[in-house]
Amino acid sequence: QINYEKNKLTIGGKSFDDIYCKDGLYKADNILYVQGTNTITVHAEDFNGNVSTKEFTIEITLDLQ
Repeated sequence: QINYEKNKLTIGGKSFDDIYCKDGLYKADNILYVQGTNTITVHAEDFNGNVSTKEFTIEITLDLQ
């Protein structure tokens, strides 16, 4: 839900600055990775109801010295 109050745009209760970086990219905070294969799923839906889902798989090697 998008709201405008006190000169601030909020989306789902979060401020615009909490969701987007200054260059317009989405922020992805509090992601925990594990050793080995990690899958990140991105789900997007616009105001017209168009939906898209994309999965990215990354391999993490922790350097614990």
